[in-house]
Amino acid sequence: MLRNLPTRFPITLSLCAAFCAGGMMQAQIRTPGSKPSATLPANPPTSSSTVASATPPAPLTPSQQPARRAEVKYTDGQLAVTADNSSLNQILREIGRETGIKITGGVAEERVYGTYGPGSTATVLAALLDGTESNMLLLENDKKSPEELVLTPRHGGPTPPNPNAPGFDDDNSAESPATTQRSRLNPPPSQEPGEQREPSAATPPTSVPGDPSTAAGGASDPNGVKTPQQIYEQLQQMQKQHQPQTPQ
Repeated sequence: MLRNLPTRFPITLSLCAAFCAGGMMQAQIRTPGSKPSATLPANPPTSSSTVASATPPAPLTPSQQPARRAEVKYTDGQLAVTADNSSLNQILREIGRETGIKITGGVAEERVYGTYGPGSTATVLAALLDGTESNMLLLENDKKSPEELVLTPRHGGPTPPNPNAPGFDDDNSAESPATTQRSRLNPPPSQEPGEQREPSAATPPTSVPGDPSTAAGGASDPNGVKTPQQIYEQLQQMQKQHQPQTPQ
């Protein structure tokens, strides 16, 4: 007589197969998720701003560089100036020291290049100051030697500082950013203008200390700079004093 076999064995096999299939699927799901963490870059890429910051700065222009001292020589009445990116105020200061000329007024700071002279003091000064914003008047003494250089603004406005004023020394201090910078590569042709020199009968301006216009100008201007009208009146007064008297 045949007996029915128990059905528990096939059920056990089916459960094992189900567990194995679930484990394989779970392993397949976990395996792809663990790979991206190993492929991340260690350092971020270099940005373009970092590369641009390494660019070297632009070189300084001649007007931004320190001024070089000009060479000024005065021998046997002949003045010579050699400048290479030099300060105009420093040149005027050296001319005053070498020749003994008194400088009244001032000029705006500029850079000068080239060789001026050798020549007369009036010729070299006219070449140096040509094209600046200042008028030039050179006064002579009885021996026809220059004694005073008067500088006034050409278009009005405040008078620039005198090259010999206290504290105005470009040898020890840097130039102000607001200072005018105008480089002149070559000196203009030397020419001795007649209107910039005093007539032959003129005397030094110190000979008329009591002149009313001079006293008024000194009181109104703390820098002691004469206006063109005051200079003209002073010249007329000096000419009248030296005119020969008519015999009676």
